[in-house]
Amino acid sequence: MMRLFARMSTLLIACMGASMGWGAVAHAQDRGHALFNEHCAPCHGPRGDGQGELSYLLYPSPRDLTRGSYKFRSTRSGEAPTAQDLLRTITNGIPGTSMPSWSSFPESDRQLLVGVVQSFAPRRFARPARPIAL
Repeated sequence: MMRLFARMSTLLIACMGASMGWGAVAHAQDRGHALFNEHCAPCHGPRGDGQGELSYLLYPSPRDLTRGSYKFRSTRSGEAPTAQDLLRTITNGIPGTSMPSWSSFPESDRQLLVGVVQSFAPRRFARPARPIAL
């Protein structure tokens, strides 16, 4: 899985490197992982598998991000959510669960968290998701 993540990260870095300096891209990735480790890993686990040190206290259990399966999305059943779907969940949280709103974080930080969440299931997010037209 780490090899696949490394390949996906390389592709992401190549795309971002065209618009940002390489140092800025590496810093953004480091910042995203630092944010995840500090604020998300206690529940979702450092590997995103839903087995964080606090997960046994939570009901419902934290989502296993490595499965790439999400309840709240604008895409067809069985498809991966869009980055905007993940951003909306991170921003608003999920009422009735222990997933809090992170709206107090700057949007740039929440965008970095979206990238980290997607990195836990890289095959699932390999193809761009298309929302259902309403």
